[in-house]
Amino acid sequence: MAALIESQDMQGFLGDEYNMPAMTIKVPDGTDAMGSKEFEEVLGIVIGLTTAHNVWNALEEAYAQDSQEREFNLNQAVTLQRKGDDSLGEYLRKLKYIRDELATMGKIVPDKTKFFLLLQSLGHGYENFFSDVDWAGCPLTCRSTFGYCTFFGSTCISWCAKKQPIVAHSSAEAEYRSMASTAAEIT
Repeated sequence: MAALIESQDMQGFLGDEYNMPAMTIKVPDGTDAMGSKEFEEVLGIVIGLTTAHNVWNALEEAYAQDSQEREFNLNQAVTLQRKGDDSLGEYLRKLKYIRDELATMGKIVPDKTKFFLLLQSLGHGYENFFSDVDWAGCPLTCRSTFGYCTFFGSTCISWCAKKQPIVAHSSAEAEYRSMASTAAEIT
């Protein structure tokens, strides 16, 4: 037995060499964590469970609903976030905080979604999209040429000019295809 105790470097725990650990757990503000509501809740979940595997499964099951609810609330907050009267910097900080909270949960918001939500939530002063079409502009194929520009404030952040894949039979059809292509490109 002594060899086992020695091999595990536990000799100091048998004598008075090491002090006995405190009987209570203190949180940073100095209060006793054992009497807290959260501790009692966790204890109520795990009491009677015999293995660490069962304990972790029970805790995961008990708190999974909370994390799903939090994820839902954060996704809703990022979708409903509006600039309002905040400065652009303050608005972007709030939006980044919500996205960072989602990222800590492992739910990263894709860049395309971030961009779309940003433009959608800034309001009419920031979301400007322009498209135009030249009906049957190509003298060889009679295909129409369309283009669009996306502005953020007064700065053009993306643009495109393309030849339509088919020949439009009217200027209205060319305009409709141009608007549809623009909407598909920016969303």
